[in-house]
Amino acid sequence: MGRNCGYLALAASLALDADFCFIPEWPPPPHWKHILCKKLKQMRDDGNRVNIVIVAEGAIDHNGTAITSTMIRDVIRKKMKYDTRITILGHIQRGGSPSVFDRLLGCRMGAEATIALMEMNAESEPCVVSIDGNQMVRIPLMKCVERTKAVKTAMDIKDWAMALKLRGRSFRRNVEMYRTLSKIRKYEPISDGFNIAIMNVGSPCAGCNAAVMSCVRTAILYGCTPYCIYNSNEGLASGQFQKMEWNDVTLWSSEGGSFLGSQPILPTNDTLPLMAKNLLHFNIHSLIIIGGFNAYHTCLIFAQNRQHYPPFRIPMCVLPTTINNNVPGTGFTLGADTSLNEICKMIDKIKQSATGTKRRVFIIETMGNYCGYLATLSALASGADAAYIYEEAFNVHQLINDINIIAEKMKTGAQRYLIVRNEKASDNYTSEFIRQLFAEEGKGIFTTRTNVLGHTQQGGNPSPFDRLFAAKMGARAVVHLLGQMKEYKKTNIYHSGTATLQGLIGKYVCLTPVEELMNDADFAHRLPMEQWWMKLRPLLRILAKHD
Repeated sequence: MGRNCGYLALAASLALDADFCFIPEWPPPPHWKHILCKKLKQMRDDGNRVNIVIVAEGAIDHNGTAITSTMIRDVIRKKMKYDTRITILGHIQRGGSPSVFDRLLGCRMGAEATIALMEMNAESEPCVVSIDGNQMVRIPLMKCVERTKAVKTAMDIKDWAMALKLRGRSFRRNVEMYRTLSKIRKYEPISDGFNIAIMNVGSPCAGCNAAVMSCVRTAILYGCTPYCIYNSNEGLASGQFQKMEWNDVTLWSSEGGSFLGSQPILPTNDTLPLMAKNLLHFNIHSLIIIGGFNAYHTCLIFAQNRQHYPPFRIPMCVLPTTINNNVPGTGFTLGADTSLNEICKMIDKIKQSATGTKRRVFIIETMGNYCGYLATLSALASGADAAYIYEEAFNVHQLINDINIIAEKMKTGAQRYLIVRNEKASDNYTSEFIRQLFAEEGKGIFTTRTNVLGHTQQGGNPSPFDRLFAAKMGARAVVHLLGQMKEYKKTNIYHSGTATLQGLIGKYVCLTPVEELMNDADFAHRLPMEQWWMKLRPLLRILAKHD
């Protein structure tokens, strides 16, 4: 669907690693039939047994002639002799339970719209509440209308470059990413034999494989040689390197976990010499570390030991990937969105199980180590009444106050009450302690049950958000490192700006030196000192009618 906008088809193509995509804003040339057949044959020659072609409903060629799924099927059948089927998704695309992103966006936009109305007067200009990066913004209504009309005008006059520009920078980046990863255009090798190593460090999560795939293929397209290091720092110390080819990572974007193996082990004084030796042996010119807080810590250790070990004097980049979202220098980590979706699915089922019961309280324990991101955001997205986290200390008096609130809610007709607790919210106020306290104080008013979700939160295939985010972040990291390798002539680097963490801060993707982030990190609890989502906690209390 999408009418004359190709966003859905484009995003789906990136998330599914589709072979070809037709969208209105980026039409193929008139000889698109030849290009399509050549691409499909190339993928079959590479060993693919199935091809996926995604078509937006408003797809056209460069002359403005409509391209339909029937036309594409007939071309493939006639020229390639492939068995080809059409699947029209139709209105099932509108259905289903909303994702966590949509739930949170609805909560935040609704609150922002209400505040905007309260701040307006009779002379205020109407506005549209939108999201830019991770920030709520208000855009004048007429500006949005004019821009929408401008897109139609650009399409009518076949100014495709302007149409792409007017769709926004996110849409343009998606198009550029698809063009890169699908090999629709050829890159001339611009590097001089650069070798890029890629490794995972930390607990495995959805998005690890998608990030590796993006890094590997982008490196190949830019003329570099990618090496994957298996089993994290242990594999780096023991020399578990493998040179990667294009097809080695086919369909990795849709797979959860970590195919490379991921462990939270940090480098030690005993393993650092072995790691340096292997980097030198495989002639590695740059390193991408994909993982959570320990990935950041690993890069920091390498940067701090450059003086003693010359092989560490190479450009390095960390891609934050963990369900905990506890890495300094970024507001989002790969894998967190998938984990939130898994948590909310389970909470929805728990809520459903309470449909036939009366006056029941559920205490749900999430992962996250000391970081309360999962607990807070899943509580907000699932309609929970409270979230107990380490960052916001609580005591027995607050627990008693919540019991009184529960009793009042039960009297007004509420049949259930949901509490989400982070696994390390408190050493003493454990989930079992809270259950026993609530069961005793609420005796005769409500019953209490505990659910520990466990490692199911790490499982599942990556969400579309994590797949797209991984594709963009991986490609940007490779391009960044390639620029540094050329600038610093492959090796012997001391500059702090060559060991960075790539993260999303507000509206922008930023590269921050890992040594500069030391003051922003709580190493004892593996937490960033400042966390943007803490500002959403008052909204959680408001929506739960706490105060």
